Amino acid sequence: MARLPLRFYGDPVLAQKAQPITAIEPRHHQLAEDMIETMYAESGIGLAANQIGSLERIFVIDPGIKNSKTRNPQVFLNPELLDSSVEDESYTEGCLSIPQVEADVYRPKRVKLRWMDLDGKTHEQWFDDLAARVIQHEYDHLEGVLFVDQIPESKRAKLAGKLNLIKTKREE
Repeated sequence: MARLPLRFYGDPVLAQKAQPITAIEPRHHQLAEDMIETMYAESGIGLAANQIGSLERIFVIDPGIKNSKTRNPQVFLNPELLDSSVEDESYTEGCLSIPQVEADVYRPKRVKLRWMDLDGKTHEQWFDDLAARVIQHEYDHLEGVLFVDQIPESKRAKLAGKLNLIKTKREE
């Protein structure tokens, strides 16, 4: 396994939509392993392919690691959000690609997701609470959307200085 370099706010790949994986190849198994290693090394609970410069529809999550030392990573290929609850809630989100920036984001409490695993098997499941939130956050990445794009302009304006600093450091 290898730790992959992260892409940061302002990198054009973060604003691009990832493309479906048409055939699962050995390199996808390696990519998933490397993404999991990177997620843990960066103390994250999710990581999308865009964040490491790949435009393939894959993300990994482990929301349970936040409250436990036990690792239980999950890999999602070609995820599709099928449904979501009407009930939503606010939660303070951060992102490995936008270090030291946090903001409250409203998202549905529950989501129904369809995805493939690394063996090509299709799954469909409802996810709740933190798992639902992490899935939506990572799914947004695959759509080229960042969590700061989900907050009101007035709140994003308050973060402009921090965001510009990240962007400036990336360009140096």
